[in-house]
Amino acid sequence: MLTNNERKMKKSPITVEEFNNQVAFMKDMSATKIVVAELGGAVHQQVPGADPLTSRPHFSDQQ
Repeated sequence: MLTNNERKMKKSPITVEEFNNQVAFMKDMSATKIVVAELGGAVHQQVPGADPLTSRPHFSDQQ
C-alpha cells in the first residue's frame, strides 16, 4: 500500500504520455529548453477568483 506521499509522487500514465508528446512537439519545433513547473499548490487552482498577489500559498518546512 502506498503512503500519501508516495501516492502524490506517482505519476499517472496519461501525465507521462502527455509530457512525452509535448517533448516530441518541442523537439519538432527545434526547441532546446523546456521549463517544467509543478503548480499543484498554485493560488489560481485553489479558491475561484483568488488574487495571486495577496493570496500567496503558505508552505510548511516539509513542503
